[in-house]
Amino acid sequence: MEVQSQFSPATDLHIIHLKQIKPVATLLELQFEGALLYPLENKKKLWYKNIRTILELALLVIIYIAGMIVGAVLGSRRPPPPP
Repeated sequence: MEVQSQFSPATDLHIIHLKQIKPVATLLELQFEGALLYPLENKKKLWYKNIRTILELALLVIIYIAGMIVGAVLGSRRPPPPP
């Protein structure tokens, strides 16, 4: 354990924030094969690093740019002269 912070809001009241760290050398023997001494680290993949989300956002940007180009081309055309 590693001390992150200490706080003493009143007399005889001490709050200590600890952080569990993995030691370099394992000091305990596992009870059986396949047992875990520390829980597995669940690292969730962030939503913006998901390849599907990136493709969807890229498609939306392409559609937006194409819409701007079409709007600029159609908006800059002259109306036909009256007959």
